[in-house]
Amino acid sequence: MSTDTDAAPMEISPWCWYYLADCGGWHRFEDEPCHCLKSDFIERRYSEDLKGVLDLDESWSPSRIDFSAMVQTDLRTNRQRRICRVDFNIEMSCSCFSSDPVRRKRVAPTCAYQNKWILDRNNIHIQNAIQNQDLCGISCREKEQKERRIQGVTEERDVQSDTSWFWYYLADCGRRHRFEDDPCSSLKSEDIEKHYLKDPKGFLSLNSWSCHTRIDFSAMLQTDLKTKRQRPIFRDIKVARSCSCFSSAPVFWEMVDPTRPYQLIPLSKLTPEYQTVTGYVKKDGLLDNNIVSVIRIQNLDLWEIFCRKKQQLKRIQGVREIQERRLFHGTNVKNVDTICKYNFDVRLAGRHAAAYGKGVYFAKYASIADRYSRTSSSSLPLHRGDTQSTRFGETKVLFLARVVIGKPTLGAPDLQKPDHQSSENFHDSCVDKIENPNIFIIFDSNQIYPEYLIQYKSKPESV
Repeated sequence: MSTDTDAAPMEISPWCWYYLADCGGWHRFEDEPCHCLKSDFIERRYSEDLKGVLDLDESWSPSRIDFSAMVQTDLRTNRQRRICRVDFNIEMSCSCFSSDPVRRKRVAPTCAYQNKWILDRNNIHIQNAIQNQDLCGISCREKEQKERRIQGVTEERDVQSDTSWFWYYLADCGRRHRFEDDPCSSLKSEDIEKHYLKDPKGFLSLNSWSCHTRIDFSAMLQTDLKTKRQRPIFRDIKVARSCSCFSSAPVFWEMVDPTRPYQLIPLSKLTPEYQTVTGYVKKDGLLDNNIVSVIRIQNLDLWEIFCRKKQQLKRIQGVREIQERRLFHGTNVKNVDTICKYNFDVRLAGRHAAAYGKGVYFAKYASIADRYSRTSSSSLPLHRGDTQSTRFGETKVLFLARVVIGKPTLGAPDLQKPDHQSSENFHDSCVDKIENPNIFIIFDSNQIYPEYLIQYKSKPESV
């Protein structure tokens, strides 16, 4: 079964706050030596009022953060810059604050090694390096390097001979999306790059039945010619995929093997990802020493379907955000392979519970989901065909899933969808009670992504 409260998204992750710097990269507030703002302070104010404002009365630079528009305004100059809120403690800040060569990193907080691009300031020399640490988020070049690339076309072409460049735009979620990853865009990086190399100060206009847009290479902006709306664009070496708004794998996935239907990646206990997930479970009664492993589920097909379903519901409802929670589901180890491969099967609904409808049941609390988990000594398959060791003895498993609950309504035993008697789908899920629900029922498996598998002892081990 499942978990998450109204504040659940803030409970599961140590959210970090970033602003879009002049260099075109994202800087974490606490990384800037010029002010004392920290993510935890901004997060507290944000959780108090998601649509409110935060006034910062600093004598040297008073500013205001608008959480509704996700912008920060300098009250002296009225200059604005975008801000974003990032799940998990992913390092995204670039090296503008240091004198070291700029390093480009790929996010993957649990990976044991790191690929990075090192751009020497003087020679614009590109070198591939590997180090034994977590992969980091896309780092940006310094402003002087960016300007030098725009001005020095010949130097650019020297680099281009050895390197592929990709084009990104700043999406509403506050992260960069690669043009070709957007199913609604016909623009591709290679086409944009060709026009850019011809004239780094010029324009690229695209007029089709579905798209009327202009790219200004000099200002690095894309303008929708119908709405006049603008968004920043970026030119980068291919070191990361788009964020999870599209079907691309989340940036913190690792060792992705597209030839396998799914992978189970055990997380190191030292990683922030492991600690946040276990901390989330522990808050609801599963003691830390009960948990023996946390495993990330990587299924590209299910992730793509889940993302597309979420985008579809947003478009149908005409909203920019739709309610999503992380919830628990208890089951038998023998069902793990099927769920990881095909997702939860709504056709089997009602075998164990149907009090609120014939769908897949998730619980807000791990203690509720625990009632439906069965003790087993069976092994779990891992990312390379290996199995999870049985040294733990008999254990139980819980799924921690991402679930799009959208607009919930009160459930009933015979329901086969939220709006059973209506041809219109006004609601997306059912609950056991409208106020502070504990149980959530989903009738469309595309609204579910099984994200983590938690293996734990049913009782604390005796000392």
